[in-house]
Amino acid sequence: MSKKRRGNGEGTIFKRDGKWKGSITLGRDASGKLVRKWKTADTRRELIEKLEELKAGRRDGYLPASEVVTVEDVVRRYLKAKAGNLEPNTMAGYTSKAETYVLPALGHLPVEKLNAEHVDTMLDEMLGKGLDASTRKKALGVLSRSLKMAVKKRQLMYNVCDRVETPKVKPKEKITLTAEQLQSYFKALAGERMSAYFILLAQTGLRVSEALGLQWDCVNFETGEIIIRRALVDAGSKYYLKEYGKTASSSRKVKLTAIAEQELLEHRARMETEGNASSKWVFCNAAGDHLKRRAVLQWHKRILKNAGLPVIPQKNLRHTVATILLGRKWPLKTVADLLGHSNIQTTANSYAQFTEGIHREAIADLQFATSTEIE
Repeated sequence: MSKKRRGNGEGTIFKRDGKWKGSITLGRDASGKLVRKWKTADTRRELIEKLEELKAGRRDGYLPASEVVTVEDVVRRYLKAKAGNLEPNTMAGYTSKAETYVLPALGHLPVEKLNAEHVDTMLDEMLGKGLDASTRKKALGVLSRSLKMAVKKRQLMYNVCDRVETPKVKPKEKITLTAEQLQSYFKALAGERMSAYFILLAQTGLRVSEALGLQWDCVNFETGEIIIRRALVDAGSKYYLKEYGKTASSSRKVKLTAIAEQELLEHRARMETEGNASSKWVFCNAAGDHLKRRAVLQWHKRILKNAGLPVIPQKNLRHTVATILLGRKWPLKTVADLLGHSNIQTTANSYAQFTEGIHREAIADLQFATSTEIE
């Protein structure tokens, strides 16, 4: 064993079996027992740097701990702290990513020994299983937020996820229907019990959750409009009703097309015939309860297949509305208001490929309007 005189304040340092080892006293735990932390490094300089990090943490008020805190402890503390502050579907997503990916891979590790290489290995293993960049990014996000909270509470000195490259998610192409295909879709809806539901999606740009959460108190046939105040959100194992509020800033009015209004009138009459006149839900099942997203998704797929159309997600009917309007040169602000985007930039980013085309046409038109021969 090789010993070397310690520098002032370095703590205990020695070399054994080719490795440098050292420790410093961080303080005392709740029982009064001294808490010492040990570090190992290949070189003396590297060891001193590690001990300096510990001392800096001590000076900045990081609490000494005698018990071993694992990654699982930190993640579960984060999830518990956020349980009452996040939307149920968001919370379900965080919990799912933690339980499925983060904890099986890293949960057993002492959090102070977690390093960027451990996290990179988890992401590489997820990639090897064929998981896309979006899933990997979300798993990393849950871990990073958990560690960030621990740093904020001075239980950690830094977040190792800051040293990990975030998976890059490529924007998915939004497959939509053309105006002609949409007409074929409407024809295929003839005789369907919930034809009004699909026509409403395709003629107003509502979110699927907003259409499923629509109640009769928000339908005004006198003014020919609906008020979007609620959304029925699928949180995995259950649904919950998200209230937008009744103020102008938290809800929005959507004008109905003549086709959509007529379909809703016929739909209400059909519901009365079925004995569901007392149901608060505009779109309900035979028992008068709200529809489930998975059920209407199956209907939607069947209708598209019967019409010989591309099988697109329900939400892409909303995108179809946007692309048709943008293609017909409607202002971006108008489309953003119809879709319920609080920020016009959201609309611009979501439909960049369409707005770029409009911009090119606008420049070409400007060039034509102002062109002159230069002699």
